[in-house]
Amino acid sequence: MNDSAFYKDGLPNAAYHAHEAISKSQLDYISRAPALLEWSKNAPRDEDAAKAFEFGTALHALILEPAEFQANYVKEPKFDRRTNAGKAEAAAFATENAGKIILSDADYSALMLTRESALAHPTVRQIIEAEGVAERSYFWTDPETGVKCRCRPDRELTKMRWFADLKSTDKLSHFHYSTIDFRYYVQDAYYSEGYEAVHGEPLEAFLFIAVGKTRSAGRYPVEVYTLPTEAKEEGAREVRRCLRLYADCLDKGKFPGVQTLEMPPSFLNRIAAKA
Repeated sequence: MNDSAFYKDGLPNAAYHAHEAISKSQLDYISRAPALLEWSKNAPRDEDAAKAFEFGTALHALILEPAEFQANYVKEPKFDRRTNAGKAEAAAFATENAGKIILSDADYSALMLTRESALAHPTVRQIIEAEGVAERSYFWTDPETGVKCRCRPDRELTKMRWFADLKSTDKLSHFHYSTIDFRYYVQDAYYSEGYEAVHGEPLEAFLFIAVGKTRSAGRYPVEVYTLPTEAKEEGAREVRRCLRLYADCLDKGKFPGVQTLEMPPSFLNRIAAKA
């Protein structure tokens, strides 16, 4: 364990994201082109879009932080907007719930059904009901590079040394593609490093709770995964590569931004066929 490794409970989301330490999502920018890290900090955000309903974010709050869901989301009653009275009622409701995300009846019902579907899975219920904490913030300094790091697991089962992360996906059968596209294998490795830095012992398990947003036989499918050893090892290698790259950028004061475009295999095959 290093002296600068610790965790904080109850840290506001905004404070966590404003911290100077590098997160996994920032590692993803560094992996593509270090200049994108600076871009992500300085590019303007569409605040209206940021406040819009996102199924995965809402589901995360509903399952893992129900008090946060109650505070930030509200179901809109049915208003007859064809009448002046209905329009006035809708406007008053919006004013009364300013700052909250207003859910349509369809979105609210889908969220509730998905939550119940998730909790019907015995392992998911165990994860939710076991002694633990949601959104614990980890901070540590990487001993090799000196880079300050951070992570924030969705839920930690404190007695079992488990991290659990909730992921919503359009098609559960394609979740392995999401694991590659969104670099979940890097998240596994990075969060595991953070846990060990703070606690001085390895994380026992990193579990992904995958929830499908597309119904199958009338149900929202749910499965729980752990990554295979080779994926975890590749994630650890990628964490090392990205942290070394970032440390080198800090040392030289240069953050390269030009990327070599990756061409689709179909195009490369056409070139190979002409050779």
